[in-house]
Amino acid sequence: MGCGSSKPKSLYKQVVIVGGGYSGSYLAYLLQKFSLCEIILIDPKDCMHYFFAVPRCIVEPEFLKHSFIPFEDFVKKFVKGTVTSINAKKKLVLVNGARKIPYDYLVIATGSSSSFPIKLNKTCHGASKEDATNLYKAFTEEMKRAPDIILAGGNLLNIEIAGEIRADYPDKKVSLLCNENEKLICSSLPKELDEELRKLLYKKDIDLVSESEITNFESLVSNKFTNGQHLEKTNGKKIEADLVINCNEPEPSKDFCKEALGEALLESGKIKVDSFKARGCENIYSLGEATDVEEVLTPYNIQRQAEYLASRIQAEISNEEFTGSYQSSEFALLIAFGRYDGVGYENGNLLDEDDVMEKKSATFNVDIIWSSLGLHPPEL
Repeated sequence: MGCGSSKPKSLYKQVVIVGGGYSGSYLAYLLQKFSLCEIILIDPKDCMHYFFAVPRCIVEPEFLKHSFIPFEDFVKKFVKGTVTSINAKKKLVLVNGARKIPYDYLVIATGSSSSFPIKLNKTCHGASKEDATNLYKAFTEEMKRAPDIILAGGNLLNIEIAGEIRADYPDKKVSLLCNENEKLICSSLPKELDEELRKLLYKKDIDLVSESEITNFESLVSNKFTNGQHLEKTNGKKIEADLVINCNEPEPSKDFCKEALGEALLESGKIKVDSFKARGCENIYSLGEATDVEEVLTPYNIQRQAEYLASRIQAEISNEEFTGSYQSSEFALLIAFGRYDGVGYENGNLLDEDDVMEKKSATFNVDIIWSSLGLHPPEL
């Protein structure tokens, strides 16, 4: 991004954003409007992957064109590569072990390293849009072949994947492998929403299987149709599992920043932040899944975080006082279950399927995401 010639060059600041998920991408889009800085976004892929839309993409491959947004369409300076280390003293990041990129402000927005099919990080690192599209299309064919499907984990996207499969393939047997002693999705899920969600799963004939009763999970083939495969329970019973969709809980990517972050990098792998500034670090920030901010990470909350951090960085570059502190939002969550069903919670109240369909189920909000980056989405 070029900065106006009327500004002294010494005022220009370079903001490097590591990670091109929605958190990093939206922040880059916001900051590049600011005339006193140049933004460099670094990511191993050539496009932003809107993984919140994965459940629909699995049953409707045509929807993939809505979930991959090329960085070149909304970012003025993009570097394709992987940051392998950070030198905080010299304010440099090393890309692919060779290229040095200096920064005045650094933002770590690497998110998490969830398993495919939720994300591409572990399975197809550095995938092009075309490669990623073909990978998902191949997975859809595996799913079509399987009469008995197991999803490992009771997280949001697994539940929504189960809902999409049930809606489009009503004859398949679909089960969720989860912890019977915990709430579904997350510990902060309101009790009434957890109960309503379980009612919906029961109504839609989605079985909940206790993970503590399974003895052979580690030996199973994941994400590939395997005829005759089954889960073995402690009581000797077996559950058919022709396709195991293994979407493990996310583990924040952290190897490249251990030395630079020091004590700000927690044992959990998350980054300890104070209003999104890494604790004890000079001009290093983080947002999204990489941080220890206790907030359900929905697209709406990602936008709130990015808008706050953009304002803070702009104020610091301009040498203006910034006194605002970030306040986590009240719990709100929409859970799509196919195109016409779902449950939700906003403002302390449950939402019915009509509300959820209007606010999420129909499009998974891809139109809102594209618009937030100044783009027009492909026709739905």
